[in-house]
Amino acid sequence: MTRAGDILNLARRLLAIGRVTGRRAEAGGVRFLALLLATLFLALGLGSLVAVHAVYAGKEERRTARTPIAPAGALEHAPDATMWLVGADWLEDERRFSVVYISPRRGDAPLPPGLDRWPAPGEAVLSPALRKAGAGEDIDHRYGRLAGVIGEDGLDEPSEWLAYVRPRDDLKPDRFIDVVTGFGPPAGRYAGLEPGSGRQDDKPEWMFQAAIVGMLVLPAVALLLVAARTVPCPGP
Repeated sequence: MTRAGDILNLARRLLAIGRVTGRRAEAGGVRFLALLLATLFLALGLGSLVAVHAVYAGKEERRTARTPIAPAGALEHAPDATMWLVGADWLEDERRFSVVYISPRRGDAPLPPGLDRWPAPGEAVLSPALRKAGAGEDIDHRYGRLAGVIGEDGLDEPSEWLAYVRPRDDLKPDRFIDVVTGFGPPAGRYAGLEPGSGRQDDKPEWMFQAAIVGMLVLPAVALLLVAARTVPCPGP
């Protein structure tokens, strides 16, 4: 009986040790998984926040680079200037886009970023995305002959719709036409004459940042709390 009792007691102790070891292993597994997921979520979240900010910063930089500059003095002192008129147009059942009418005043007139040469009178230069979207409406010939496409450095993003048009009869200075002597630097920029409508159409950056925080960063914090609170059971 004594031997049988010893064997029974030993079995009970082994079962108890097994239960404790199992709890410790389970707790360790939960903690490891929580830390792994928290690390993954946090890395994705922080990387996404940086990427969103980089996209918005890049768009703003390109918009600034193509913003017209006012002449420093009288028009007589700015012979190398560009006549500038910002208009708008629409595709059927689609959003509006900017159509900028340009012509050289005389001399070596500055070109907007994205254009490598002056279009001839009656020619237009379109963004690639506008050409694709308006193919069914013959957008290539809506404003005259197609002279080429706007380069990436002249667009705030590749999907932007934008057109530069040189009228058959070049623009003449009047109260509706502006004179531009360059593009880009903040000092002396013309407010309200920027091509494109991205500043009005874009959703605020904070909306995307908040969505990323809610979907990735906050779950990572919650998983870290789970890992911190998952303590292995003490020994017997």
